[in-house]
Amino acid sequence: APGLIAEASPEALVLANALL
Repeated sequence: APGLIAEASPEALVLANALL
C-alpha cells in the first residue's frame, strides 16, 4: 500500500524494488 511504502525505511524500498 502507498501509505506503508511512504512510511517505510529506504531499505524497505530496496526490498520492494527487488521484488518488482
